[in-house]
Amino acid sequence: MSNLPMQYTEQVRAYIDALAPDAKKAVRAELRKLSAGGGDTHGLRPPLERYYRLRIGDHRIIYEHVAPSTIICAFAGDRATVYQDFQPPADC
Repeated sequence: MSNLPMQYTEQVRAYIDALAPDAKKAVRAELRKLSAGGGDTHGLRPPLERYYRLRIGDHRIIYEHVAPSTIICAFAGDRATVYQDFQPPADC
């Protein structure tokens, strides 16, 4: 399987950039796995059923598949607060 193109919101970019070097390296490695069809992923429950989460230790990235072959990483955060902090677009 070829790697799917990925897009990142500014929030996701800023979250990753703020991580310590080892955590940043781990997150980037897992994003590469996700792009290739792997990673520790799980679908979310309503009302967020169009989204999935990627688990990387204590970090979570919420993403969705758009157009049949693109992944948009919508939000990133600590596992303890990411689901409370994520505000999906109004059309969700």
